[in-house]
Amino acid sequence: MPSRPPGPGRLAPRAGGRRLRALLAAALVAATSGAPDRARAADAPATGPSPSDAPARPGPRVPTTGSPPSRAAEARWLDEEGTALLGFGVLRVAPSAPGTPAEVVLRYEEVPTDYAAFDAVQLLVLPADAFAATGRAFADRALAWGHAPRGTYEVTVRVPVTAPAVWLVAFGPFTGVDTSRPLGAARTYALDVRDAGGVARAWVEPAAGELTVKAWTSHPEVERGGPWRDPATGIDRWFEVRPELVYAAARLAAPGDPEPAQLAAARREADSLRHRAQDRRAKGQADAAADLEREAADLTANFATLDDRLPVPAALAERLRRLPFRWR
Repeated sequence: MPSRPPGPGRLAPRAGGRRLRALLAAALVAATSGAPDRARAADAPATGPSPSDAPARPGPRVPTTGSPPSRAAEARWLDEEGTALLGFGVLRVAPSAPGTPAEVVLRYEEVPTDYAAFDAVQLLVLPADAFAATGRAFADRALAWGHAPRGTYEVTVRVPVTAPAVWLVAFGPFTGVDTSRPLGAARTYALDVRDAGGVARAWVEPAAGELTVKAWTSHPEVERGGPWRDPATGIDRWFEVRPELVYAAARLAAPGDPEPAQLAAARREADSLRHRAQDRRAKGQADAAADLEREAADLTANFATLDDRLPVPAALAERLRRLPFRWR
């Protein structure tokens, strides 16, 4: 039955009056049964991620000892002493007499000036193929590493030489960027090379490029690769090395690149010597065959030094070869 329109002096009935009274009664009951706590919890800001938020990436786990770590402990955890940008050169070495123990001694000294912005130095020796597999190398690939105490600028390392090889010799600040040297004729640094036991050595390129040394800690959560262990102290040092600049594009070798002409010529000569040795042996000239085989073996042993390029993955070689500037 349709309701009558309100006449003069009569109020229109409120829609849902009973429903409103029921809601008010329920609110009153909730107020007397601990609902304020739930209400406050509902009003508090959410602490968990919303469905649209990407999950946060977990950071390194700092070991706990029952009490919050101190600021000093956190600083040691995040300490990056040893992270630096170094210059590097390419050095070729070979023992004068195969099988005879020998070593190369490298000494690096920086003369402090107002131009430099570091207070200690480091010296690192790597095999030339250290970056061939992944474009980076960890501390366990180092042939030698050393650094000077804070406030001093001289470090010496000794590297055994058992076979012909090509090395990368990197030197510069212990922490920070190599800011180069001021103009002038005054001596600002020295990198001396000498040998003990008889080593043939020569710089292929004393200034070949720059690389980054990234320091790590020995905590299992952040360590990467293997460490370099100081033979004198037994202390492990963890770091990662990556090439940043190579001044001459021809110094790079990517998979599939043709080998250097001098190495190709040496291979042909070694093959020729071996074929001649086979002919002599077939004719019963054993002594002559043995001489030719030894000559071929000596030539083959030097193959490692005839290619003095830096092997790197193809993608890295492409990036390093398209630098916006080139010294030469």
